[in-house]
Amino acid sequence: MSFDPYNDPSFWQEVQAESEARRAHPRVFAAEALESIFADAADQEEALGAWRRKVARFPWWAEDALYCIDAVLAGDEPLDDIAAEARLPVGSQAVRDWLAARITPLHVAFDEVVREQSSRPAGG
Repeated sequence: MSFDPYNDPSFWQEVQAESEARRAHPRVFAAEALESIFADAADQEEALGAWRRKVARFPWWAEDALYCIDAVLAGDEPLDDIAAEARLPVGSQAVRDWLAARITPLHVAFDEVVREQSSRPAGG
C-alpha cells in the first residue's frame, strides 16, 4: 500500500498554513497566480485550460488565487506592480479592466471543475 498525502492530517495543516499566508498578502499571491495562469498563455483559451488543470490538481491554490485576485480588484491601489510582476500582456492603465474581464471566467471554470470532480465516484 502506498502513502497517500491527502489522508495525512499534516498535509492539510500545511495547506491551511500556506493559504493563510497567501491571503494575508493578497497582492503578492495575486501577482504569482496571475503569472502562473496568463504569462505564457498565447490567448484566453490557453489560459483557461491552464487554469482548469490547476483547479483540478490544486483546488486550494486556485481558491486562494481567486480570493487574492478579487481582493486586489476590490482595492483602489494601482495595479502596475502586479501587471509587471505577473508579466501580463497589458499596460498599467488598462490592467484593472483587463483583470476584471478575466476574473469571471476564472470563477466559472473553478466552479465547473469542482462540480465535475465532486460528481465523480471516489477513486475515479
